[in-house]
Amino acid sequence: MTKRQNRFIVGVTQNINVFLNSELSLFPEVSEQFIFLNQISGRWPEISIFAGVIVGTSFVYDIYFRKIPNYVLTAGYAGLIPIIFIRAGWQGLGRALAGVLAVGAPLLIVYLIGGIGAGDVKLIGFMGGLLGMRQGLVYMVLVFFIGAFTGIVKMLTDAAVRISANRKSLKMKTNIRFSVPILIGYLILLISKGGII
Repeated sequence: MTKRQNRFIVGVTQNINVFLNSELSLFPEVSEQFIFLNQISGRWPEISIFAGVIVGTSFVYDIYFRKIPNYVLTAGYAGLIPIIFIRAGWQGLGRALAGVLAVGAPLLIVYLIGGIGAGDVKLIGFMGGLLGMRQGLVYMVLVFFIGAFTGIVKMLTDAAVRISANRKSLKMKTNIRFSVPILIGYLILLISKGGII
């Protein structure tokens, strides 16, 4: 390694340390409202970008392949741990785990009765980890309301198409890709700057 490359690496490392130290000194303790509202307001934009990449990638896979791959969700959870630990320490990791479990437990029951897919459970659990327990549960309810509305609209449009095509049988089962309400819920959080929670 040349002296020039060495100076560059040392300079970058020092700048990162200064940035992290100044950022962390602004947030000496984790607020009750946890992490997502802080980053939504612009303090931690890398978290919203990271969450957007995970949710957006899951959406694309779900729409085109009808499945959210485990490696996308594993990357989400693997990235969630250091981000929260750096920003909020052990207390933040505890709250993230509580959010994942609080959101994941009821959704596991919905999954077992065939209401949603396993990838959807893990994706909403990921968002619960970012939001914390209380806000994660509110986000889950928001996503289910959006999902119900999307399902009703899709069911009505499917029925209208069948009626206009003069089909005698109206199949009543309507499947929706649940990553659509998850993405819409995430976008609502971004646009409202977390004000909905």
